[in-house]
Amino acid sequence: MTTMCTHPFKVPSPVDTLKGSDVILQCEIAGTPPFEVAWFKDRRQVRSSKKFKVTAKHSIASLHILNLESQDTGEYQCKAMNEVGSDTCTYPSLPISEPAVILEKTEPITVMAGNPFTLECKVGGTPELITKWYKDGRELKSDRKYQISFFNNISTLKLNALDVTDTGSYTCVAANVAGSDECSAFLTVQGQ
Repeated sequence: MTTMCTHPFKVPSPVDTLKGSDVILQCEIAGTPPFEVAWFKDRRQVRSSKKFKVTAKHSIASLHILNLESQDTGEYQCKAMNEVGSDTCTYPSLPISEPAVILEKTEPITVMAGNPFTLECKVGGTPELITKWYKDGRELKSDRKYQISFFNNISTLKLNALDVTDTGSYTCVAANVAGSDECSAFLTVQGQ
C-alpha cells in the first residue's frame, strides 16, 4: 500500500498564530510502514533546530515552530514516503497576527480657543483593528463636539470650536485579537 498523507488535521487560526507564540502543524500518515517524513517551508526543507522541532510518532508527523515571527509566514508541506511511493500535505500560507501598535506618538499641544482641532493616531498591526478615543479616562463618542473616524490605519479625533474646558489628556487606544497599544497627548486650550 502506498503512503498517504491525509489533510492537515490542525489548521491554526489567526488567534493561534500570534507573533511570539509557538505553533504546531500536524499531518496524519496512512500506508505501509516504515515511513520517512520531511517538512518543507516554501519548498525548502526544514530540519530540527532552535527554531523548529520536527517529530514523527506512529502515524502523526509534527512541525513545532517556536517563537513565531513575521519571516515564518509561508506555505508549509509535510512529505511522507515509503518504499512504494510518497504523498504530500500542504498548509496554505501560515497567517501571523501582529498586535496593534501606535506607530507615531503625540507630543503635548497648546492651541487657542474658538478653533477646531484634529488629533491623529497612526496604527499598525494585523486587521481587524479597532480604535477608541478617551479624554481624561472617559470614552468619547462622535457627536456635535467630537468627530471620530478611522481610515487607512489613521484614527482621527476632530474637536469642533475648542474652549478651555477641552483642556485635558486625550488617549487613543488601538486593539486587535493579538493585543493593544495606546498613546496620550495633553491638550492645553488657551482662552482668547
